[in-house]
Amino acid sequence: DQILYRHEDFWREINGHNLTKGWVESPSYVLSLFGEADIEALTDYSHREIVRICKLYKPGTANYHLVEGSDHSMIKVGSMDDGAALRGTPEYFNYLQQRFNYSVVSIIDEWMQRVIPLHYPEQLPATQP
Repeated sequence: DQILYRHEDFWREINGHNLTKGWVESPSYVLSLFGEADIEALTDYSHREIVRICKLYKPGTANYHLVEGSDHSMIKVGSMDDGAALRGTPEYFNYLQQRFNYSVVSIIDEWMQRVIPLHYPEQLPATQP
């Protein structure tokens, strides 16, 4: 049986994990992106909560970014209502191929350019005199 497009076993298994502990113990920096029209997530609450948890236990390690007009796949669909109307239509397949929100690439690149030098200086190439 399916619940929100996932088998019920998925929900049972994920409920058995301490996700807060996982985020706290992760050595990674976090960029949480939420597509404004993300009907799968419904709201950005979980995205913001992950960032809040990471910042509480590891200040400076997490950022949140709203991606306007994009769905869960970072496809430009407009509003959540517009995206919901497109789902399951042949037109949505065309959107997947032609309307990727390339601003996501810039958002991630800018974030990485800030994070890497500050937190991973040993991974930067040596400068030439």
